Amino acid sequence: MPSGEWQKTFTMLTIIIHFVHPLLCVANYLDWVRYEDQLSSRMRHTYLAATIIATIMYLMVASVFYMWAYRWPLPEEYAQRRRIYGVMVNLLFSDIPIFAIEVNIIWQVGIVSGIQGATFFFTCLSFGYSAIRSWIYLMIAVIKATKPQHHLGGPGMGTIPMGYPPPTHSSYNPRTTAGLPAHVPTHFRPTGITSSDIAARQPIHDYTIPAADTHQLAANPAGGVIPAGRPQGGLSQFSGIT
Repeated sequence: MPSGEWQKTFTMLTIIIHFVHPLLCVANYLDWVRYEDQLSSRMRHTYLAATIIATIMYLMVASVFYMWAYRWPLPEEYAQRRRIYGVMVNLLFSDIPIFAIEVNIIWQVGIVSGIQGATFFFTCLSFGYSAIRSWIYLMIAVIKATKPQHHLGGPGMGTIPMGYPPPTHSSYNPRTTAGLPAHVPTHFRPTGITSSDIAARQPIHDYTIPAADTHQLAANPAGGVIPAGRPQGGLSQFSGIT
């Protein structure tokens, strides 16, 4: 089955679960909750308010995200994001409140009606589905956004990029020396290298030449040490460099 068809299948499953749940809650209130004498007036009103809020949030918010995901299943990442937004809305405004209220009702009077038992089963199904989907989404988002630190087994600040030689100087810093041959003097090491420069290995042009070395280059321009990426030549090649 193509990726788009899988996305539509998951979205339709979510639509069915989260649509049937508030309908059962409405039926449960009309058929049993409002007539149950063992429940307090406050509990009945609370259940009614939670059912109304759940129905409105599904119809006005969650279902919109679901239909977006169903109508445009590709790109897959966008469809998943739209669907999970609807799932989170349903979890916060429907599943959690109604699950807490129904558990409290069962704790007080038990399961005394068929519609009550069916509603509680679907409440557990909807709550578990929404909670697991939201947890998986948040876990993946955190993994993609952050990398493990050095003490958690991740790369540390001083990690040498793959393919570069090991340190050859006591003041070696991979951010300022990566990509230069070992024979280049320390004072010719460039500064301000970014990670993109290291990855691309582009020539480095921001050198600082001490005054003492300009005399050496003037005396022997052809034999001076020329940094990697610089054209061979005399002192005129380095004019204007600061």
